Amino acid sequence: MAAAFWQYAHPDGSLTQLYAEDPRLAAAHIDFRAEMASILTALITGLIVVSQGR
Repeated sequence: MAAAFWQYAHPDGSLTQLYAEDPRLAAAHIDFRAEMASILTALITGLIVVSQGR
């Protein structure tokens, strides 16, 4: 997942320009740290719940 998020968070020059030109595409550019923190929090929470048998 980190590899996919990294690519979305760090697009090449042409995509960066496209994002700047079309505000509707702004949601496609993600914050890598925030997305990874969210995914890891969900994963760890799920692992804790499963390990406790809930």
